[in-house]
Amino acid sequence: MEIKFFGAWWGLDHLGLKGMVKKVKSAGYDGIEIGIPKDEKLRYELQRLLEDFDLEIIAHQYEATGTNPAEYADSLKYFMDIAAAFKPISINSHTGKDFWPMESNLQFVDLCDPVEKIYGVPILHETHRGRFLYAPSVASEYFHKRPNLKINFDLSHWCCVSESLLEDQTEAVHLAIARAHHIHARVGHAQGPQITDIKNPYWDNEIQVFTNWWKEVYLARKRDGNPSITITPEFGPLPYAPINDKGTMAYINFFEQNLIVMEYLKECEQQWKLELSQ
Repeated sequence: MEIKFFGAWWGLDHLGLKGMVKKVKSAGYDGIEIGIPKDEKLRYELQRLLEDFDLEIIAHQYEATGTNPAEYADSLKYFMDIAAAFKPISINSHTGKDFWPMESNLQFVDLCDPVEKIYGVPILHETHRGRFLYAPSVASEYFHKRPNLKINFDLSHWCCVSESLLEDQTEAVHLAIARAHHIHARVGHAQGPQITDIKNPYWDNEIQVFTNWWKEVYLARKRDGNPSITITPEFGPLPYAPINDKGTMAYINFFEQNLIVMEYLKECEQQWKLELSQ
């Protein structure tokens, strides 16, 4: 099984479609994770750029909105159809709201099932703050109610919500690993969704905890017989990235941080394969 690495468009949108795709390709990624444009001409341009630069794509659905669950359901269906019709490898969806009833959020999950079947595109729901899978205890309930629910694995949010590295919530972590089909490789901590600098040894413990989780996802999908697992290194720009002491710009370059994460995980992958061969 191989790891396919995807560059996030987050923080690069000022470059325009061609600029983003070119930057992601030059950085050595296998593909790009990006929102699918609503405008048909822009979708055509994106498709052409992907072909020209030989990049795969994961669709990022984050635009669905509504003042109530009914409005949101209509919006979600609209944006899911746009994303699925583009035929990406998968769709990573920011689904539901943390404050809406479970019945409503389950309706959104069920709404995605026929879209997935019609287009043959896996739909993954992100473990993200503010969304229906925002916390480990809550997510566990959804996992039990929808055993086939698939997720984008990003436990940086769970750490932030729980103010911990989830040491006392291992069952929820294991349930998430069993359903993880994509990883957002950002390291969080007990007080925030993003450590200050992947190179700072102050965060060695957090980095090791997250690495162990990513390894378990890798091994689980390998046991399932998957040919690949997709990972998007996802350190973000301001306001995720802390601001510098002068208050003028981000403390770190998020794009460089993500390249470090990708190279680190390539080394991890070789080590994991070696361990499996012994």
